[in-house]
Amino acid sequence: MIGGKLDDEARAAREAFWAERFRHGAALVDRAVARGELPPTTDARLLLEDACSPAYFRLLITGETLTGVDIESFASRAAQQAQGQSGAGAQ
Repeated sequence: MIGGKLDDEARAAREAFWAERFRHGAALVDRAVARGELPPTTDARLLLEDACSPAYFRLLITGETLTGVDIESFASRAAQQAQGQSGAGAQ
């Protein structure tokens, strides 16, 4: 396992920060499921991680520019992946 060493206070702050963001993001995914845009079996956290990972990679690893078009593309690819996980034709 790869991970950084944090003291208990820093670890708790990080966990609280991300738990809140995933909670808000899950509400968006739940609404998309309710509208029929995503399958009911969609894992909200996985979809959010899939959508956000390319942006964090660009920002933190490569330092590349990130545009609104890029963010829309990442979100669209993550949604397509979530749709493919539940039905035929997954790539």
